[in-house]
Amino acid sequence: MENNIQTIDATQNLDFLAARMLNTWRPAKPITGTKWAESNRVLSKENCPLPGPYRVAVTPYIEEILNCVMDPMIEKVVCQKSAQVAWTDGVVNNCVGYYVDHEPSPMLILFPTSKMAERYSKEKLAPMIRDCIALRGKIAEPKSRDSGNTILSKNFTGGHLELIGSNAPANLSMSPIRIVIVEEPDRCAANAGGEGNSLKIAFERTKAFHNRKIILGGSPTIKGLSEIEREMKLTDQRRFLIPCPICGEYQELKWSSVVWDKKPGRNHLVYDDYLPESAMLRCISCEKEFSNAEKNEQLSRGIWHPTAEFTGAAGFYLSELLSPLPNSKLSDIAKKFLEARKELKAGNELLMITFINTALGETWEEKGEGIEQRDIIERVETYRKNAIDPGILAITSAVDVQDDRLECEIVGWGMGEESWSLDYLIIEGDPEQPGVWKKLDKVLERTFKRSGALLKIACMCVDSGAHTNAVYKYVLPRQVRRVYAIKGKSTEGDPIVGRPSRRSIMKGLKLYPVGTDTAKTAVYGRLKVEKPGPGYCHFPDHYPDEYFKQLTAEELVTRYVRGVTKRVWKKKRPRNEALDLRVYNLAALNILNPNFKVLQAKAEKVKKEKPKDSMRAPRPRRRKNFVTNY
Repeated sequence: MENNIQTIDATQNLDFLAARMLNTWRPAKPITGTKWAESNRVLSKENCPLPGPYRVAVTPYIEEILNCVMDPMIEKVVCQKSAQVAWTDGVVNNCVGYYVDHEPSPMLILFPTSKMAERYSKEKLAPMIRDCIALRGKIAEPKSRDSGNTILSKNFTGGHLELIGSNAPANLSMSPIRIVIVEEPDRCAANAGGEGNSLKIAFERTKAFHNRKIILGGSPTIKGLSEIEREMKLTDQRRFLIPCPICGEYQELKWSSVVWDKKPGRNHLVYDDYLPESAMLRCISCEKEFSNAEKNEQLSRGIWHPTAEFTGAAGFYLSELLSPLPNSKLSDIAKKFLEARKELKAGNELLMITFINTALGETWEEKGEGIEQRDIIERVETYRKNAIDPGILAITSAVDVQDDRLECEIVGWGMGEESWSLDYLIIEGDPEQPGVWKKLDKVLERTFKRSGALLKIACMCVDSGAHTNAVYKYVLPRQVRRVYAIKGKSTEGDPIVGRPSRRSIMKGLKLYPVGTDTAKTAVYGRLKVEKPGPGYCHFPDHYPDEYFKQLTAEELVTRYVRGVTKRVWKKKRPRNEALDLRVYNLAALNILNPNFKVLQAKAEKVKKEKPKDSMRAPRPRRRKNFVTNY
């Protein structure tokens, strides 16, 4: 009897193993993501007001996204989206369910933080596994003994699922992964533990798979800095078009098409005299208005229209204006806008940034404080030949070190720190070779004629951010000539020049920290001075336009970092060497710390004095004799 039981158990185990092997090796039958979801998914009561079988018709714009996720011809799917568009349940959960059930593969979902990964596991993933018959039993409960599963790691036949926070870089570079899903890329770590961009690290894990799949979805942030915006530029950038219920013209729903009524005399504390509850959409063709309900009826007739070339990546823009969810009506969105608008008028941009990013799914374009190049070009001057302006009392120079050249600007300074750009030079050559530094020595030895006097470069600052050792070797023996190494710091509130540190790498070397943010604020303030005098900046008319583009290449913008206002400098153009050199020259002036009043007095004294050969008559030549020879 016991032998028979053992035989039956062994047979069952063999059948089980054979079934597992067959399921692993058997090629999956082709099926669309939508077909799998509607055949197998059940929306859980914890996450949905209408639990039950999944129906893509509720959010029709999800269908093409979901099918692209399972399309073998598409390697990457990117969605720049607002909130409340059914992304997690409609795309992420269906994607996980499909690959666990139909095409088992190693998967990874990257979240901004580990806590977000845990919440997803408990609140989204666990209920889906429980309620979906196709998944039940394929992923064991984390509590079961020897299951091999935890809250953040799920094993199943043919694959596994890892849930990782971008703030835990150690988990990002482990085993190869075929499917990578990124939730909210803009909020993931830009530098995961000093190892680099967390998204790129995750993508690297897919290199072993010819049929890899990368899926990203999230709200954007700042224009030019947004991860999802950058990824979208690599896709075919599809826009969802719906027909006007009146004229049938297909169009993208834009915020500029939303209109609402006004009631004169109404003084609502937030909405003023506007009536957001009357919000409608105005057709771009017939200019007739249609309601939120009519818009929802047209969603099923909507189409995705690509606006760029397809190169293997599909991209989708999703705005809350498309959402049929009960709390995303046009009136609800209009109320959020009017509230943000009121705060913006009061000087608080935070709510408007949130509205643009999470309601419209668009990047926030910062409006910075800067200066335009044309404003500088309009007041260039023709300098006198063979002499510098008599107002110049001291001269400094600054050097920016690049991989293939040195860039150098020489600046003259007068009373009230009025400045004259005297020359801008580019010295070609490898900074690791001595030749380029010998050429810089010739610049350092230049003299400038002013009112009968010759002025030399009184202080030179060399940026040590690149080719550091080469810079140190150059400046160390020349510190007696006031040639100093500097290092820029972008900490808010730092002085233009701090106290020098003594670098142990080279005994006796002084390294001056330069508060670049503070210095740029001072430089831009002076560039805005329109009349010659204190702070005014003079430029020669032979400088190319590129110089002025670089000089005005940045602007000061306001950002909100975790709810805290922060002012930072942002590039408008890629090259900004001219601005950096003007900052370093200002640092050189601060290190030199000249007494302009004393220098001015000396300059005036030289003007008044007559040349030496006219002050006294030459003595007659005396004949040599015994006395004079003695």
